[in-house]
Amino acid sequence: LVVINVLILIINSQKNLKASKNIENAAVISLERMVREIRNAKSIDLLNSNLNTDPGTVTGVLQLNTTDADGNPKTFNFFASSMVLSMKEDGVYVGPITPANVFLTSLIFRQINSGNTQAVKIDLTFQSGQGSNQKIVPFYATAIIRSTY
Repeated sequence: LVVINVLILIINSQKNLKASKNIENAAVISLERMVREIRNAKSIDLLNSNLNTDPGTVTGVLQLNTTDADGNPKTFNFFASSMVLSMKEDGVYVGPITPANVFLTSLIFRQINSGNTQAVKIDLTFQSGQGSNQKIVPFYATAIIRSTY
């Protein structure tokens, strides 16, 4: 009986760690990509973005105006699709940024505008695991658009 309880405890701990690792990997990958594109952007496309949405929703959309290496106009669009963080480049669907084993349960973009300087605050929440091993973790990041300071 003691051995069975120890095995159950070990299995639950392993599932807990796996859910935490999945969420951490999703957060690192997604925030790194979004922060990099925000920093390199020229401006926020306010008409095609959905900023300051309600907490707990996945309706946030961020579209960034930028240029390629040759100076040609280019856009990046970050949005939620079926509880997965996804991206478009120049209007073409690139694909998901987050892995399939992690669900995006909240996505909010907020514009910070202080005179000439513009920034974007990202609030997102990921979920992974099932039952008592389910993890839900919020993440936050802020990036300043380099061309505005």
